[in-house]
Amino acid sequence: MTGNTITYSVRLTVTGSTALNVQVTDLLPSHLMNISVDPVPAGGTETTSGSNLTWNWASLPTGVYVLTYHGVVDNSVHVGDVLTNNAQVSYSGQASAKTSSVSIPLAELFVVKVGVYNETGELVKQLSVTELSSPVNSIQSGNPTITSLTSSVGVVVDGQQLAAWDGTTQSGMPASNGQYTLQVSSTDPFGVTTTVSEQVTVTRNLAKIQVNIYNEAGEIIKHLYSYVNDPNNMALSNFQVSNAFIQPVSGTPIPGANNTLTITAANGVSIVWDGTTDSGTLATSGHYIVEVVMANGAGSETVFSKGIVVQAGHGSGANGTVQVGPNILKGGVTTTTVSINSSLNLTLTIHMYDVAGELIRTTQGAAGSNQASLDASGLSSGLYLVVTDLTDANGHFVQKQISKLLIQH
Repeated sequence: MTGNTITYSVRLTVTGSTALNVQVTDLLPSHLMNISVDPVPAGGTETTSGSNLTWNWASLPTGVYVLTYHGVVDNSVHVGDVLTNNAQVSYSGQASAKTSSVSIPLAELFVVKVGVYNETGELVKQLSVTELSSPVNSIQSGNPTITSLTSSVGVVVDGQQLAAWDGTTQSGMPASNGQYTLQVSSTDPFGVTTTVSEQVTVTRNLAKIQVNIYNEAGEIIKHLYSYVNDPNNMALSNFQVSNAFIQPVSGTPIPGANNTLTITAANGVSIVWDGTTDSGTLATSGHYIVEVVMANGAGSETVFSKGIVVQAGHGSGANGTVQVGPNILKGGVTTTTVSINSSLNLTLTIHMYDVAGELIRTTQGAAGSNQASLDASGLSSGLYLVVTDLTDANGHFVQKQISKLLIQH
């Protein structure tokens, strides 16, 4: 149907007596171009404004009049597109306009794919797959250069955009700088494919922020990434974490409950860790290292790290809850007792961390005593995290629990 000329005829019948101030309007169907109108009968006039044709007569005697116009179907027809012609007539003495319409469904024959390929011919990203009524023989993409995270290149056919590429790969990561081919292939019902292409240049300075979360065994359990435009190759410095203590939960985090950790880089980029691993499971209780690898737009890379503590659900393995008493040390008091009210004979190993996640002190209670003494002498005022490892009489690890201790001088 693309490229074919369609002729529309509007039949106007006047009966009884001469009609006065007659006006016929016709809203042109979409995908119709190169409109031409035949001579107007009975001395009327015709005007075209945008997508409207209008015929006017001061008076129109009785009789039958045919208004004819022609249009060519463009080549950007999609699946399900229908050419609908809507006409109406009004005249003096008529309370409301009389209307008529006709619809022509168009055939779609070509499968059109838009993709981006790298210099070795590998598909970087499939942008779209659609059906058109004709092959795409040329494309227009404006300025085929991507210079920032917010710029993109559009694929335009006959004034209509089929797709756009924002410079990302299929996985959503920014593509590296270089030359790429924007290719549009058209396959007919017999499997014959034709292609048109255009070169696209990606050239942008991006700072990459990569966060690696390490467990106590030194294994990376979570990878997080973020990118930001960095045209000035800003100097890299340390990063901040929202807190040094996280209690991950399944489902929606609770505001203010430290269910997530926000890592903020020096350039203002923030990445949120929800306490899950790459496989989607919740991290277990323990001490973790947050490593931030920052590379600016010039490729200069800096690595920083901080310690944090994760406290998962207590579970029932220890049959009790660890308590620190007193949990506020003031007035010269420097020692406290960490204990658990369990029916098991457990050995407590205590790891004490400051709010920056740095290990301050380690101590162990008597075997099977369900308690341990913690000496906090020499420590400055502040909040500390007490991480307690519990082992049974056979030396098997049972559970890890986390408590808080406040020192006030």
